[in-house]
Amino acid sequence: MRSNTTKRKFLILLFLTTLTTPAYGAKKKTCYDTAQTQYELNVCAASELKKADYELNRVYKEILKRYAGDRVFISRLKEAQRAWVSFRDAELEAIFPAAEKQF
Repeated sequence: MRSNTTKRKFLILLFLTTLTTPAYGAKKKTCYDTAQTQYELNVCAASELKKADYELNRVYKEILKRYAGDRVFISRLKEAQRAWVSFRDAELEAIFPAAEKQF
């Protein structure tokens, strides 16, 4: 009988310890949480851009591969992508019209 009580106490203690552990539910810090200068913020943004660009290209290649047999779809997808890239470049030029983009 005593061993059941001891086991229960141990399990309750283990459970409470798990709940109070700092790592439990702790939010992982992002690059932006630790950045302290504009340069560091720029590095964070460049890193995110690189990851997003990689993911977009990965998905695009996967779509091309998956629908390789549908020539009409692939042709229209490529046309849409070229139009989107032109739009993106034009929009960025409108938002940042200065000749020196670094400033």
